[in-house]
Amino acid sequence: RSSKLVVDHHLFHGEPWWDACYVDMRASATGVLVRRIARELGVALDARIARGVFTALVTDTGWFKYSNTDAETFAIASEIVASGVAPAPIY
Repeated sequence: RSSKLVVDHHLFHGEPWWDACYVDMRASATGVLVRRIARELGVALDARIARGVFTALVTDTGWFKYSNTDAETFAIASEIVASGVAPAPIY
């Protein structure tokens, strides 16, 4: 049996189906949480992971237009774009 981890910025209602969770409702996007986890674990964002995190940022923030988009979100987006991820093809 594999363990299940939920990472989200939304509160879950209902019966838990996971073994552990990391939820921060103050975060603007699940991509913010994934970046935090990667940083804590010392995991570098390769091109594939960076694209996934960026995609999570832009979809959860409505391309940065929602009111909970904050400086941490923009800093992560900037880091990812500086690493070579192009926003236009993702859009």
